[in-house]
Amino acid sequence: MQPRQRNHDVRCLCAQKLAGLRLPEQFLCGYFSFLSDRSQQVKCCNQLSSSRPINLGIIQGSGIGPLFYVILAADLKACSPVNLTLKYADDTNLLVP
Repeated sequence: MQPRQRNHDVRCLCAQKLAGLRLPEQFLCGYFSFLSDRSQQVKCCNQLSSSRPINLGIIQGSGIGPLFYVILAADLKACSPVNLTLKYADDTNLLVP
C-alpha cells in the first residue's frame, strides 16, 4: 500500500469512528479542518528547512490530541489471547510473550 493511500485510509477510519459517536456536525468539520492544510518546518543548527505539507497526525501538545487518541485507540485489541495490549495516555504497546 502506498503512503498516500494509507493516509487516506486512516482518515476514512477516523471519520467512520467519529461518525459512529454521533457527534455534532460542527465538531466533525472542525476535526477535518484541524488536520488539513498544515505544514511543518524543522530547525537544526540555526538552519530552517523548507515548509512541507503534512496531512496526518495530531499536533503534539494540542489540547484536542488526547481526545483523538482515545477515539482512535479505544477499540484496539490484541489478535491473540496470549498477547496483551496496554494503553496509557497517548501510547499503546502490544506485548507478545
